[in-house]
Amino acid sequence: MKWNISVPDSVRATVRDGILTLDGTVDWNFERRAAATAVENIAGVHNVINSIELNHIASLKTYTSALPRRCAVRPMSTPRTCT
Repeated sequence: MKWNISVPDSVRATVRDGILTLDGTVDWNFERRAAATAVENIAGVHNVINSIELNHIASLKTYTSALPRRCAVRPMSTPRTCT
C-alpha cells in the first residue's frame, strides 16, 4: 500500500488464511476506500475486512457555527432569497 499516495501510513494490513484485515485510522473516507481497493486483487487474498476507522475531524455543530446562515429558509415550492 505504500505505493498508493491515497493510503496514509497509519493503515496496517494483516493476512491470515487468505483473509486480509485492514486497520488503523484515516481522516477521509476516500483514504479508507483506497486502502481496500489497493489490496483487493492481491493473489491469495480471498476476503478483505476493512476495519479502518475515520477520525472525527469536525462535527455538524462545528460546521453550523462556522458557516452562518445567510439565506432565509422557505418551503421548497418558493424560491430562497439571500440577504
